[in-house]
Amino acid sequence: MNQRSIGADFTAALFFGALSWAIGMVAFSFTEILTNSVLDLFQAWSVWSVVLLTYAIFGALLGLGAGFGIWFLRVITGWRGTSAVPLL
Repeated sequence: MNQRSIGADFTAALFFGALSWAIGMVAFSFTEILTNSVLDLFQAWSVWSVVLLTYAIFGALLGLGAGFGIWFLRVITGWRGTSAVPLL
């Protein structure tokens, strides 16, 4: 069985956590933009670009925290059989 090192697991967990949460938050932001457009709550594009950027940054930060938490749990429990990507 080929097991990855703790360092490789750490970087993978942080990368996938940040990426998946940032994409999720940007998708949420697009949903918010479309909902507000349907409801005629007009905002200039400059406002929405700031909202998208803010959600992407905070999503990435939350994902880093989630990735670290998953990595930490895998280290203390010794669980290394499968990938942690679905948990993120």
